[in-house]
Amino acid sequence: MEKEEILAKSRIEQQGKDERELYILRNASNIAVYTGFVACFIISILELLFMGSLSFSNWAVYCAMMAGLFYVKYMALHLRHEGIAFFVYSVLTLLFTAIYVYRIIL
Repeated sequence: MEKEEILAKSRIEQQGKDERELYILRNASNIAVYTGFVACFIISILELLFMGSLSFSNWAVYCAMMAGLFYVKYMALHLRHEGIAFFVYSVLTLLFTAIYVYRIIL
């Protein structure tokens, strides 16, 4: 393979994958996860203080987002701990959703 062919192939493979952009997206994802957790925690505390009960709807949404994140990571990296985290967050999503629906029905 000649130098031009190798460079052309590399450009095709790297199309849309700017290293700086990937770094920024990774950091943004980390900040979004922590921000979402803090928001859910604050909402839960406020619900507990002012309403006297705890709604699990916000935790169901948070766990669903985390399950989606770990699913994508597991499918891309095939790491066991990513698959386990996906499974755990999926189960928590179903549990919190079931509790939320059960409370609505009663």
